[in-house]
Amino acid sequence: MRAKAKNQPIKVVTHKNQVIPIYYTPDEKKGKIYESFTYSFMQHGKGVRRRARNLKEAQDAAKRAAVQLAEGTGQLRTLRPSEIADFITAEKILHRHPGFTLAGIVSEWETATAALAGLGSVADAVAAFVKASKKATLPKLVVQQFVCKLLTSPNHS
Repeated sequence: MRAKAKNQPIKVVTHKNQVIPIYYTPDEKKGKIYESFTYSFMQHGKGVRRRARNLKEAQDAAKRAAVQLAEGTGQLRTLRPSEIADFITAEKILHRHPGFTLAGIVSEWETATAALAGLGSVADAVAAFVKASKKATLPKLVVQQFVCKLLTSPNHS
C-alpha cells in the first residue's frame, strides 16, 4: 500500500468537527518491511501521534478518538501509575454506593470543604453534627402524656 503523495494521508476519519488523518508509515527492520499506520490529532493543545499495525485498526482507533474528542467524553490522557491506583480505589468504593458518581462526590466534598473554611475536615464536621443531633432529641411521649403535660404547664391559660 502506498500513499497518494509523500506526506499525504491515505485515509481521513471524521466525526462532527473532528478530523483525524491516517498515514501509511511502514517500518523496516532487518531488511523486512512491516506495515504500519500512524494517525494524529490535537489534544489539550498538543499533537498526539499513535500507530497501528493495519489500516482497519488505525481507522477504528481514530474513529473512537474522534468521537471522544467531539463529544468531550474522553480526554485520552495518559495517567501516571499513582493516578491509576487512586482511580481504581475510588471506583471500588463507588461500587459499594450505587447511584453516586465520582464527579458528584468530589463536587460535594469541594462545597463542604469550602463551607468549613479551614476549621477541620469533612469527617470532623460530620462527627460533630451526629453528636449534636443525638443530644437534641425530643422525649418520646404518647399523645395522652403530651396533652397532660400541655394542660399542666404554667404557660397554659
